[in-house]
Amino acid sequence: QKISSWMIGWYKCEKCNYIHMGHDMLTPGYKCENCNTPSRGGTAFFNYNINILIDLMQDLYNAEQINDDFSLEKKQISVIIFYTTIGEMLMDQLLSNLINKNCKNKNLQNKLINDSQSFNKKLELFKLLTVEKFDDSVKSFNNNFLQIIEFYREVRDARNEFLHNGKSYLIEDEMPKQCLDNVMGLVILFVELNNKYNLIDINNE
Repeated sequence: QKISSWMIGWYKCEKCNYIHMGHDMLTPGYKCENCNTPSRGGTAFFNYNINILIDLMQDLYNAEQINDDFSLEKKQISVIIFYTTIGEMLMDQLLSNLINKNCKNKNLQNKLINDSQSFNKKLELFKLLTVEKFDDSVKSFNNNFLQIIEFYREVRDARNEFLHNGKSYLIEDEMPKQCLDNVMGLVILFVELNNKYNLIDINNE
């Protein structure tokens, strides 16, 4: 089954930004679990390009095994590049939502985005917008999310070592499968982060 078919089941409340799992929000009149506002038909939450990347990663991983070592290495590298790009897109979407919520000045919004291109800068921006360190926030969910983030960093380091230095020794044989196994958890983490930090208090509008 396509992981992306699960991805299209996340919908945002138009009123408070709470993200729901399931297609109930598509039914006009269905009440949001967070603010009790009737849905007007539901708004898909995730950028569709994330679905495309997940499909590409899954299709490539499940493609017929290639015996040639060099071709296998290219396949492994491609999977981890897709995986890390998905994580970057999820982080960018979260930060964009938080910037739009907390900052109404368009020039300042653009500056915050432009000044936060590296992953470490994105973490600094997250702290600026939420007043919490990213890892502390991840730990607060009492799940295995911290392990997922630690694995993501390991994969990102392997990708960067290959892209910047042409070395693939950090890409372990089991890493592509772990990417596939972890991507749903990575997505759920960013749903939780959005639901924690991006909600609108409709009583104070």
